[in-house]
Amino acid sequence: MRARAAVAWIGCAVALSAGCDRGPRVAKVNAETTAPEPETRRVRWPEAVDLTRPMPSSPRRERAWSSARKTRPCHAYFEGFEGKPKIAFPLVEARERAEVLFGCEVEAYEVLEDGARAVAYALPVSGAGLLESPSMRLSVYDEDGGFAWSKVMEREVRGVSFDSSFRAGFIADLTPHLVCGGTSWESGVQVLCAKREGGEEAWSARLPTWSGLTPSASGKSLLISDLLGVKQIYPYNGAERLHAKFKGSGGRSATYALGEDALYFGANRGIPFRLSAYDRETLEERWTVQIDDALEPDYGAVVPGSGVAVVKSGGRLIGVSPKDGSPLWSARIGDVRAPLVASPDAVFVLIRREEGPNRVFELDPKTGKPRGWTKAPDGTLRIGWREGHLLAGSVRTVWSTPSGPR
Repeated sequence: MRARAAVAWIGCAVALSAGCDRGPRVAKVNAETTAPEPETRRVRWPEAVDLTRPMPSSPRRERAWSSARKTRPCHAYFEGFEGKPKIAFPLVEARERAEVLFGCEVEAYEVLEDGARAVAYALPVSGAGLLESPSMRLSVYDEDGGFAWSKVMEREVRGVSFDSSFRAGFIADLTPHLVCGGTSWESGVQVLCAKREGGEEAWSARLPTWSGLTPSASGKSLLISDLLGVKQIYPYNGAERLHAKFKGSGGRSATYALGEDALYFGANRGIPFRLSAYDRETLEERWTVQIDDALEPDYGAVVPGSGVAVVKSGGRLIGVSPKDGSPLWSARIGDVRAPLVASPDAVFVLIRREEGPNRVFELDPKTGKPRGWTKAPDGTLRIGWREGHLLAGSVRTVWSTPSGPR
Protein backbone atom coordinates (compact mmCIF):
# COMPACT_ATOMS: atom_id res chain seq x y z
CA MET A 1 0.00 0.00 0.00
CA ARG A 2 2.81 2.43 0.90
CA ALA A 3 4.60 1.54 -2.34
CA ARG A 4 1.47 2.38 -4.37
CA ALA A 5 1.10 5.72 -2.57
CA ALA A 6 4.73 6.56 -3.27
CA VAL A 7 4.36 5.69 -6.95
CA ALA A 8 1.21 7.83 -7.18
CA TRP A 9 2.97 10.76 -5.50
CA ILE A 10 5.98 10.46 -7.83
CA GLY A 11 3.67 10.29 -10.89
CA CYS A 12 1.87 13.44 -9.79
CA ALA A 13 5.15 15.26 -9.27
CA VAL A 14 6.40 14.23 -12.70
CA ALA A 15 3.16 15.41 -14.32
CA LEU A 16 3.40 18.80 -12.65
CA SER A 17 7.05 19.21 -13.67
CA ALA A 18 6.04 18.42 -17.25
CA GLY A 19 3.65 21.36 -17.27
CA CYS A 20 0.33 19.48 -17.11
CA ASP A 21 -1.15 22.09 -14.78
CA ARG A 22 -1.03 24.97 -17.22
CA GLY A 23 -4.81 25.21 -17.70
CA PRO A 24 -6.98 27.75 -15.88
CA ARG A 25 -7.48 27.08 -12.18
CA VAL A 26 -10.97 27.03 -10.75
CA ALA A 27 -11.36 27.55 -7.03
CA LYS A 28 -12.45 24.52 -5.05
CA VAL A 29 -16.16 23.77 -5.36
CA ASN A 30 -18.21 24.52 -2.25
CA ALA A 31 -15.37 26.42 -0.65
CA GLU A 32 -16.72 28.09 2.48
CA THR A 33 -15.59 31.36 3.96
CA THR A 34 -13.66 30.77 7.16
CA ALA A 35 -13.50 34.23 8.75
CA PRO A 36 -14.88 34.38 12.31
CA GLU A 37 -18.44 35.64 12.56
CA PRO A 38 -18.69 39.24 13.79
CA GLU A 39 -20.63 39.92 16.95
CA THR A 40 -24.33 40.62 16.48
CA ARG A 41 -25.35 43.97 17.94
CA ARG A 42 -28.86 45.10 18.73
CA VAL A 43 -29.87 48.44 17.27
CA ARG A 44 -32.99 50.58 17.50
CA TRP A 45 -34.35 52.80 14.80
CA PRO A 46 -34.09 56.55 15.51
CA GLU A 47 -37.05 58.91 15.74
CA ALA A 48 -38.76 59.12 12.37
CA VAL A 49 -39.68 62.07 10.22
CA ASP A 50 -43.33 61.62 9.21
CA LEU A 51 -43.88 61.86 5.45
CA THR A 52 -47.55 60.90 5.62
CA ARG A 53 -48.87 64.06 7.26
CA PRO A 54 -51.21 66.25 5.21
CA MET A 55 -49.00 69.28 5.82
CA PRO A 56 -45.38 68.11 5.79
CA SER A 57 -42.73 70.27 7.40
CA SER A 58 -40.57 70.16 4.28
CA PRO A 59 -41.32 72.74 1.57
CA ARG A 60 -42.83 72.14 -1.82
CA ARG A 61 -40.20 72.17 -4.55
CA GLU A 62 -41.28 72.99 -8.06
CA ARG A 63 -39.71 70.74 -10.68
CA ALA A 64 -40.10 71.14 -14.40
CA TRP A 65 -41.45 67.77 -15.51
CA SER A 66 -41.14 67.09 -19.21
CA SER A 67 -44.11 66.47 -21.47
CA ALA A 68 -45.42 62.93 -21.33
CA ARG A 69 -43.52 60.55 -23.61
CA LYS A 70 -45.32 57.48 -24.90
CA THR A 71 -42.83 54.64 -25.32
CA ARG A 72 -42.88 51.59 -27.55
CA PRO A 73 -41.51 48.12 -26.70
CA CYS A 74 -37.73 48.24 -26.27
CA HIS A 75 -36.91 46.21 -29.38
CA ALA A 76 -38.56 48.90 -31.52
CA TYR A 77 -35.75 51.32 -30.61
CA PHE A 78 -32.83 48.94 -31.09
CA GLU A 79 -33.87 47.01 -34.20
CA GLY A 80 -34.74 47.91 -37.77
CA PHE A 81 -37.63 46.66 -39.88
CA GLU A 82 -35.74 43.49 -40.76
CA GLY A 83 -35.47 42.48 -37.11
CA LYS A 84 -31.71 43.03 -36.83
CA PRO A 85 -29.88 45.30 -34.35
CA LYS A 86 -29.25 48.83 -35.60
CA ILE A 87 -25.66 49.50 -36.69
CA ALA A 88 -25.33 52.42 -34.24
CA PHE A 89 -26.56 52.86 -30.68
CA PRO A 90 -29.84 54.75 -31.18
CA LEU A 91 -30.24 56.73 -27.94
CA VAL A 92 -27.50 59.34 -28.03
CA GLU A 93 -28.95 62.15 -25.90
CA ALA A 94 -28.92 61.45 -22.14
CA ARG A 95 -32.43 62.63 -21.30
CA GLU A 96 -34.01 60.72 -24.18
CA ARG A 97 -32.00 57.62 -23.24
CA ALA A 98 -33.14 57.87 -19.61
CA GLU A 99 -36.80 58.30 -20.59
CA VAL A 100 -36.89 55.54 -23.21
CA LEU A 101 -35.06 52.89 -21.17
CA PHE A 102 -37.25 53.61 -18.15
CA GLY A 103 -40.46 53.87 -20.16
CA CYS A 104 -40.02 50.67 -22.18
CA GLU A 105 -38.84 48.90 -18.98
CA VAL A 106 -35.66 47.59 -20.56
CA GLU A 107 -34.63 44.26 -19.02
CA ALA A 108 -31.04 45.40 -18.46
CA TYR A 109 -28.68 48.17 -19.55
CA GLU A 110 -25.04 48.65 -18.56
CA VAL A 111 -22.17 50.95 -19.47
CA LEU A 112 -19.23 48.54 -19.45
CA GLU A 113 -15.86 49.19 -17.87
CA ASP A 114 -14.26 49.87 -21.28
CA GLY A 115 -16.94 52.46 -22.20
CA ALA A 116 -19.02 50.14 -24.38
CA ARG A 117 -22.78 49.79 -23.84
CA ALA A 118 -24.67 46.53 -23.35
CA VAL A 119 -28.44 46.19 -23.50
CA ALA A 120 -30.77 43.23 -23.00
CA TYR A 121 -34.39 43.27 -24.13
CA ALA A 122 -37.23 40.95 -25.10
CA LEU A 123 -37.85 40.12 -28.73
CA PRO A 124 -41.40 39.99 -30.13
CA VAL A 125 -43.03 36.59 -30.23
CA SER A 126 -43.85 35.09 -33.61
CA GLY A 127 -47.51 34.56 -32.83
CA ALA A 128 -47.23 30.83 -32.20
CA GLY A 129 -49.68 31.07 -29.33
CA LEU A 130 -49.72 30.87 -25.56
CA LEU A 131 -46.92 28.29 -25.40
CA GLU A 132 -44.29 30.72 -26.66
CA SER A 133 -42.03 32.89 -24.49
CA PRO A 134 -40.16 35.93 -25.84
CA SER A 135 -36.45 35.38 -26.45
CA MET A 136 -33.88 37.83 -25.05
CA ARG A 137 -31.34 39.67 -27.18
CA LEU A 138 -28.05 40.79 -25.62
CA SER A 139 -26.37 43.46 -27.76
CA VAL A 140 -23.05 45.25 -27.26
CA TYR A 141 -22.14 48.60 -28.82
CA ASP A 142 -18.54 49.83 -28.74
CA GLU A 143 -17.47 53.05 -27.04
CA ASP A 144 -17.97 55.01 -30.27
CA GLY A 145 -21.58 53.77 -30.51
CA GLY A 146 -20.98 51.31 -33.34
CA PHE A 147 -22.64 47.90 -33.18
CA ALA A 148 -20.21 45.17 -32.03
CA TRP A 149 -22.24 41.95 -31.70
CA SER A 150 -25.41 40.41 -30.33
CA LYS A 151 -26.55 37.03 -29.00
CA VAL A 152 -30.08 35.67 -28.70
CA MET A 153 -31.01 33.54 -25.70
CA GLU A 154 -33.99 31.25 -26.25
CA ARG A 155 -35.88 31.32 -22.99
CA GLU A 156 -37.79 28.59 -21.27
CA VAL A 157 -41.31 27.97 -22.53
CA ARG A 158 -43.53 29.48 -19.87
CA GLY A 159 -46.45 30.66 -21.94
CA VAL A 160 -49.15 32.39 -19.91
CA SER A 161 -47.00 32.12 -16.76
CA PHE A 162 -44.16 34.19 -18.27
CA ASP A 163 -45.05 37.45 -16.51
CA SER A 164 -45.63 35.79 -13.13
CA SER A 165 -42.37 33.78 -13.34
CA PHE A 166 -40.15 36.56 -14.68
CA ARG A 167 -38.22 38.47 -12.01
CA ALA A 168 -35.57 40.50 -13.84
CA GLY A 169 -33.14 40.59 -16.69
CA PHE A 170 -29.48 41.20 -15.95
CA ILE A 171 -26.09 42.08 -17.46
CA ALA A 172 -22.83 41.21 -15.71
CA ASP A 173 -19.81 43.24 -16.83
CA LEU A 174 -16.80 40.90 -16.86
CA THR A 175 -14.71 42.90 -19.34
CA PRO A 176 -12.16 42.63 -20.82
CA HIS A 177 -12.93 38.91 -21.12
CA LEU A 178 -16.69 38.33 -20.98
CA VAL A 179 -20.10 39.96 -20.96
CA CYS A 180 -22.92 37.90 -19.45
CA GLY A 181 -26.66 38.41 -19.69
CA GLY A 182 -29.70 36.47 -18.69
CA THR A 183 -33.00 36.14 -16.90
CA SER A 184 -33.91 35.50 -13.29
CA TRP A 185 -37.01 33.35 -12.92
CA GLU A 186 -39.02 32.58 -9.84
CA SER A 187 -37.47 29.09 -9.90
CA GLY A 188 -34.04 29.57 -11.42
CA VAL A 189 -31.62 31.56 -13.54
CA GLN A 190 -30.84 31.40 -17.26
CA VAL A 191 -27.44 32.82 -18.16
CA LEU A 192 -25.43 33.33 -21.35
CA CYS A 193 -21.80 34.49 -21.29
CA ALA A 194 -20.02 35.66 -24.46
CA LYS A 195 -16.51 36.89 -25.18
CA ARG A 196 -16.25 40.66 -25.02
CA GLU A 197 -14.41 40.75 -28.34
CA GLY A 198 -16.40 39.09 -31.11
CA GLY A 199 -19.29 37.79 -29.02
CA GLU A 200 -18.42 34.08 -29.26
CA GLU A 201 -20.44 32.12 -26.71
CA ALA A 202 -18.31 30.97 -23.79
CA TRP A 203 -20.97 29.34 -21.62
CA SER A 204 -24.73 29.17 -21.22
CA ALA A 205 -26.84 27.26 -18.75
CA ARG A 206 -29.93 27.11 -16.62
CA LEU A 207 -29.09 27.22 -12.92
CA PRO A 208 -31.81 25.46 -10.92
CA THR A 209 -31.60 27.83 -7.99
CA TRP A 210 -34.06 30.43 -6.78
CA SER A 211 -32.36 33.82 -6.82
CA GLY A 212 -33.74 36.71 -4.84
CA LEU A 213 -30.70 38.68 -5.94
CA THR A 214 -30.24 39.77 -9.54
CA PRO A 215 -26.98 38.13 -10.74
CA SER A 216 -24.08 40.54 -11.20
CA ALA A 217 -20.31 40.64 -11.62
CA SER A 218 -17.96 40.11 -8.70
CA GLY A 219 -14.36 40.39 -9.84
CA LYS A 220 -14.00 37.67 -12.47
CA SER A 221 -17.00 35.71 -11.21
CA LEU A 222 -20.78 35.77 -11.37
CA LEU A 223 -22.45 36.57 -8.05
CA ILE A 224 -25.79 34.83 -7.47
CA SER A 225 -27.83 33.77 -4.46
CA ASP A 226 -29.85 30.72 -3.53
CA LEU A 227 -32.16 29.98 -0.63
CA LEU A 228 -29.29 29.33 1.76
CA GLY A 229 -26.64 31.86 0.83
CA VAL A 230 -24.64 33.71 -1.81
CA LYS A 231 -21.99 32.32 -4.13
CA GLN A 232 -19.53 33.16 -6.87
CA ILE A 233 -19.45 30.94 -9.95
CA TYR A 234 -16.87 30.59 -12.72
CA PRO A 235 -18.43 32.15 -15.86
CA TYR A 236 -16.82 29.64 -18.26
CA ASN A 237 -18.37 26.46 -16.83
CA GLY A 238 -20.56 27.35 -13.84
CA ALA A 239 -18.31 25.79 -11.21
CA GLU A 240 -18.81 27.21 -7.73
CA ARG A 241 -15.76 29.16 -6.59
CA LEU A 242 -16.90 30.50 -3.22
CA HIS A 243 -19.98 30.22 -1.04
CA ALA A 244 -21.19 31.92 2.12
CA LYS A 245 -24.22 30.90 4.15
CA PHE A 246 -26.86 33.44 5.11
CA LYS A 247 -28.07 33.85 8.66
CA GLY A 248 -31.48 32.41 8.00
CA SER A 249 -33.05 31.31 4.74
CA GLY A 250 -33.83 33.47 1.74
CA GLY A 251 -36.87 33.31 -0.47
CA ARG A 252 -39.90 35.42 -1.16
CA SER A 253 -40.04 36.82 2.36
CA ALA A 254 -36.37 37.87 2.43
CA THR A 255 -34.83 41.28 1.77
CA TYR A 256 -31.87 41.76 -0.59
CA ALA A 257 -30.06 44.97 -1.55
CA LEU A 258 -26.88 45.09 -3.61
CA GLY A 259 -24.33 47.89 -3.39
CA GLU A 260 -21.07 48.52 -5.20
CA ASP A 261 -19.04 46.49 -2.71
CA ALA A 262 -21.55 44.87 -0.34
CA LEU A 263 -24.69 42.72 -0.29
CA TYR A 264 -27.32 43.39 2.39
CA PHE A 265 -29.62 40.56 3.47
CA GLY A 266 -32.42 40.02 5.98
CA ALA A 267 -34.16 36.64 6.35
CA ASN A 268 -37.37 37.96 7.99
CA ARG A 269 -38.20 34.49 9.29
CA GLY A 270 -38.27 33.89 13.00
CA ILE A 271 -37.16 36.02 15.91
CA PRO A 272 -34.78 37.77 16.36
CA PHE A 273 -34.94 39.73 13.10
CA ARG A 274 -31.54 40.56 11.68
CA LEU A 275 -29.89 42.53 8.90
CA SER A 276 -26.46 41.45 7.62
CA ALA A 277 -23.88 42.82 5.20
CA TYR A 278 -21.51 40.62 3.14
CA ASP A 279 -18.45 41.69 1.18
CA ARG A 280 -19.09 41.28 -2.58
CA GLU A 281 -15.53 40.16 -3.32
CA THR A 282 -14.69 37.85 -0.41
CA LEU A 283 -18.27 36.99 0.70
CA GLU A 284 -17.14 37.50 4.29
CA GLU A 285 -19.78 38.73 6.71
CA ARG A 286 -19.03 42.35 7.58
CA TRP A 287 -21.61 42.83 10.29
CA THR A 288 -24.99 41.68 11.58
CA VAL A 289 -27.40 43.77 13.60
CA GLN A 290 -30.49 42.64 15.47
CA ILE A 291 -33.62 44.73 14.84
CA ASP A 292 -37.06 44.88 16.43
CA ASP A 293 -39.28 44.53 13.36
CA ALA A 294 -39.19 42.48 10.17
CA LEU A 295 -37.98 44.09 6.97
CA GLU A 296 -40.20 44.67 3.95
CA PRO A 297 -39.55 41.69 1.60
CA ASP A 298 -37.82 42.35 -1.71
CA TYR A 299 -37.66 46.09 -1.09
CA GLY A 300 -34.86 48.56 -0.64
CA ALA A 301 -32.11 50.54 -2.34
CA VAL A 302 -28.43 51.34 -1.94
CA VAL A 303 -27.17 54.90 -2.44
CA PRO A 304 -24.48 54.88 -5.18
CA GLY A 305 -21.13 56.06 -3.94
CA SER A 306 -21.80 56.19 -0.19
CA GLY A 307 -23.18 52.64 0.10
CA VAL A 308 -25.92 53.67 2.55
CA ALA A 309 -28.57 50.94 2.50
CA VAL A 310 -32.21 52.06 2.60
CA VAL A 311 -34.63 49.41 3.87
CA LYS A 312 -38.13 49.43 5.32
CA SER A 313 -39.08 48.16 8.77
CA GLY A 314 -42.06 48.89 10.99
CA GLY A 315 -43.63 51.31 8.52
CA ARG A 316 -40.44 53.36 8.22
CA LEU A 317 -37.64 53.83 5.76
CA ILE A 318 -34.31 53.29 7.50
CA GLY A 319 -30.93 54.56 6.32
CA VAL A 320 -28.24 52.09 7.45
CA SER A 321 -24.51 52.76 7.70
CA PRO A 322 -22.47 50.47 5.40
CA LYS A 323 -19.62 50.54 7.93
CA ASP A 324 -21.25 48.80 10.89
CA GLY A 325 -25.01 48.61 10.39
CA SER A 326 -25.82 51.54 12.64
CA PRO A 327 -29.11 53.28 11.77
CA LEU A 328 -28.48 56.77 10.42
CA TRP A 329 -32.06 58.02 10.05
CA SER A 330 -35.68 56.97 9.62
CA ALA A 331 -38.71 58.35 7.81
CA ARG A 332 -42.28 57.18 8.41
CA ILE A 333 -44.18 56.21 5.25
CA GLY A 334 -46.84 53.91 6.71
CA ASP A 335 -47.77 50.39 5.68
CA VAL A 336 -47.75 51.09 1.94
CA ARG A 337 -45.10 49.75 -0.42
CA ALA A 338 -43.95 53.16 -1.61
CA PRO A 339 -41.86 53.25 -4.83
CA LEU A 340 -38.27 54.07 -3.91
CA VAL A 341 -35.10 54.98 -5.80
CA ALA A 342 -31.68 56.32 -4.85
CA SER A 343 -29.29 58.59 -6.74
CA PRO A 344 -25.78 59.53 -5.54
CA ASP A 345 -27.22 62.74 -4.03
CA ALA A 346 -30.72 61.86 -2.84
CA VAL A 347 -33.27 59.24 -1.90
CA PHE A 348 -36.62 59.69 -3.65
CA VAL A 349 -39.84 58.10 -2.43
CA LEU A 350 -43.33 58.32 -3.96
CA ILE A 351 -46.04 58.81 -1.34
CA ARG A 352 -49.55 58.13 -2.61
CA ARG A 353 -52.39 60.02 -0.96
CA GLU A 354 -56.15 59.36 -0.83
CA GLU A 355 -56.85 63.08 -1.11
CA GLY A 356 -54.72 65.46 -3.09
CA PRO A 357 -51.88 64.80 -5.55
CA ASN A 358 -49.25 62.18 -4.93
CA ARG A 359 -45.89 63.50 -3.74
CA VAL A 360 -42.30 62.63 -4.51
CA PHE A 361 -40.17 63.37 -1.46
CA GLU A 362 -36.44 64.01 -1.69
CA LEU A 363 -34.41 62.92 1.34
CA ASP A 364 -30.78 63.60 2.22
CA PRO A 365 -29.15 60.12 1.96
CA LYS A 366 -26.86 60.73 4.95
CA THR A 367 -29.31 62.32 7.39
CA GLY A 368 -32.75 61.41 6.02
CA LYS A 369 -33.80 65.06 6.35
CA PRO A 370 -36.52 65.91 3.81
CA ARG A 371 -35.26 68.53 1.40
CA GLY A 372 -38.72 69.02 -0.02
CA TRP A 373 -41.41 67.42 -2.15
CA THR A 374 -42.77 67.82 -5.64
CA LYS A 375 -46.15 66.95 -7.09
CA ALA A 376 -45.98 63.71 -9.09
CA PRO A 377 -47.45 63.79 -12.62
CA ASP A 378 -51.00 62.48 -12.77
CA GLY A 379 -51.05 58.70 -13.23
CA THR A 380 -47.59 58.08 -11.76
CA LEU A 381 -47.20 54.46 -10.62
CA ARG A 382 -43.42 54.17 -10.32
CA ILE A 383 -40.31 56.33 -10.13
CA GLY A 384 -36.73 55.85 -11.28
CA TRP A 385 -33.40 57.60 -11.66
CA ARG A 386 -30.93 57.47 -14.52
CA GLU A 387 -28.11 59.71 -15.70
CA GLY A 388 -29.04 62.74 -13.63
CA HIS A 389 -32.79 62.56 -14.23
CA LEU A 390 -35.63 61.74 -11.86
CA LEU A 391 -38.23 59.69 -13.75
CA ALA A 392 -41.93 59.08 -13.21
CA GLY A 393 -43.88 56.48 -15.12
CA SER A 394 -47.27 54.93 -15.69
CA VAL A 395 -48.11 52.29 -18.29
CA ARG A 396 -45.80 53.06 -21.28
CA THR A 397 -45.76 56.77 -20.35
CA VAL A 398 -42.83 58.54 -18.75
CA TRP A 399 -41.95 62.02 -17.48
CA SER A 400 -38.52 63.29 -16.44
CA THR A 401 -36.94 66.19 -14.60
CA PRO A 402 -33.31 67.00 -13.73
CA SER A 403 -32.65 65.47 -10.31
CA GLY A 404 -29.93 67.84 -9.11
CA PRO A 405 -30.32 70.35 -6.24
CA ARG A 406 -32.94 73.05 -6.70
